[in-house]
Amino acid sequence: MSKLFKLIFLLLSMTLVVVGCRTESAQEVATYDEAYDQQQRDRYRELNEYLYDEYEDNLKDMTRDPLYPEYERLNGMFSMGGERRWEIFKATVHLDNQIIQYGDQVIEYQETEDTVVLSQNPTELEDETFVRMVRLAQQQEGDDQEHNFRLSLAGGWLPLFTLIAGLIGWFKPRWVWYIEGGFRYKDAEPADNALLFIKIQAIIAFALTIFLVYLLFNRMA
Repeated sequence: MSKLFKLIFLLLSMTLVVVGCRTESAQEVATYDEAYDQQQRDRYRELNEYLYDEYEDNLKDMTRDPLYPEYERLNGMFSMGGERRWEIFKATVHLDNQIIQYGDQVIEYQETEDTVVLSQNPTELEDETFVRMVRLAQQQEGDDQEHNFRLSLAGGWLPLFTLIAGLIGWFKPRWVWYIEGGFRYKDAEPADNALLFIKIQAIIAFALTIFLVYLLFNRMA
C-alpha cells in the first residue's frame, strides 16, 4: 500500500510541475474614462462649429484644412448617435493583492463590502474609471471560473480514467491480463513478458494522465 501512495504522490508532483501553480488572479481590462470622453466630445463640437463656419460657402475646401483629419477621426466616433465609448485605457488588475497596474503606475485599492476605494490616484484618469476596471476584472474572473468549471466537468473524467487504469495495470497486472483474455484459458498463468507489457502500458497511462491534465489546464482561462 505504501508503494501506491508513493506513486500517487509522484504523479501529483509531476502534474503540478507541468501545469504550474496559479497563485495570483490577474485580469487585463480596458474601459473608457468619463473626463477624457467628454473632452473628446467637446473637441468634436468645437471643430464641427469651426469648419462649417469657416467653409460655409465652399465645403470642398474643408478637406484641405489642417484640422480636418482630426475632425474626421472624431466624426467617425461621435456622428452616429454619440453613444460609442473610448475603450483605450487598459490596465492589469491583481484581484488577490488589490493592485491596479496602469502603465508604470501601481495603484493600490481596498474593497469593503460593495465599495472600492483607491489609496491614491496619480494619473489623469478619474477614480471611477479604476473602480470600473476592478468590477470588470471581477466579472472576467467569474466568467473564467464558470468556464473552467464547465471544462473540468466535460473533460476531467478522462485523466482520472487513465490514472485509474494505470494504477490497476501497475499494481494488479494479473487482473488486466485476465480481463484482456486470460479468462479463456483455464488454470493458465500469465507469462512474465505479458505482465511486463502490461506494466509498460501502465507507464504509458501515467504519462497520458499528466499530458491530459496539462491540456486541461492549458485550456482553462
